[in-house]
Amino acid sequence: MSALGYVLYRNGDLDKALMQYERVLRFEKIITPPREFPDAYLFRGAIRSVRQQFAEAVNDFRHAIEIYERQVGLLDAQAEKSESTGLKQKAEIERKRKAGIENQLQMARDFETNAEKRIQR
Repeated sequence: MSALGYVLYRNGDLDKALMQYERVLRFEKIITPPREFPDAYLFRGAIRSVRQQFAEAVNDFRHAIEIYERQVGLLDAQAEKSESTGLKQKAEIERKRKAGIENQLQMARDFETNAEKRIQR
């Protein structure tokens, strides 16, 4: 659902993309085991920014940032543990995943900064 939302977002179909991200976030609350979808918050916030709903966008970006930061910390700890137990290849994979999440984290921070500037205008 999240990937479909991203495809729709990239194709400029913001209404359908928003609907997909809303669906993902509803799903997030009911699945077991629990799972978080920070990309859904990130891109819902991006859509809200396009629609000049900056306060709501900032809330979404902050939520995404919080989740990404938690994921980065967990992956860092997992990589360290894997490295210390001799699982170098596993540690490398975890570090690559961490780097991808850090890219998303930086994007969320940049989007948040831009939306906050728009609120202040």
